Amino acid sequence: MERLEKKYKNTCIDTSDLDLVKATLNDYLSDYLTFVKQYKKSNLIVDIRNDVGILSTIITLVVLYYSLKVEFEKAKKIIAWLCAIYYIMNNLLELIVWLRYSNMIFMGTKNKKVEDQKKKKSKNKKETTESKIRIICSDQENNYEIIIYKNDNIIPIKYHRYLGDLFDEKGYFLYEEFTNDCDNVFLGF
Repeated sequence: MERLEKKYKNTCIDTSDLDLVKATLNDYLSDYLTFVKQYKKSNLIVDIRNDVGILSTIITLVVLYYSLKVEFEKAKKIIAWLCAIYYIMNNLLELIVWLRYSNMIFMGTKNKKVEDQKKKKSKNKKETTESKIRIICSDQENNYEIIIYKNDNIIPIKYHRYLGDLFDEKGYFLYEEFTNDCDNVFLGF
């Protein structure tokens, strides 16, 4: 909690820039879930994009090699196939990210230790359950709305707040108020 206080206590921004306001709230929420609620942030999308980027680079190098070293008549089918694969792979990735992961603020997991009630003989044995959470922010103009998915099921708890309520008139972030809101929203997490 001290880490969040240090980072966000004197945060002052231009509240007329809605993108900056939402980015500040998104950053705070991500830090809150990581440092206070002990969720481990998932880098799945970044890893997939990196893998597709590496494959795209390899395809580009192969096309370059065929363009420079092989006669065009002999290489045109291979080049056409490689260009088609490149195009489909990159656009399919962007479509999936746009449809499934747009407006996502946070995706992470948390391991909880649960005592097995049936095995009372061995009190020291504990198993862990993994809890996955995905947070999405809506695109509403002057409101900050959070939709929570836990283990791919939508949670009926929604957070909805007017952006002006989270910053004072000088543009200082009211992090204590937002922390209280987050504590209430993520009470069972």
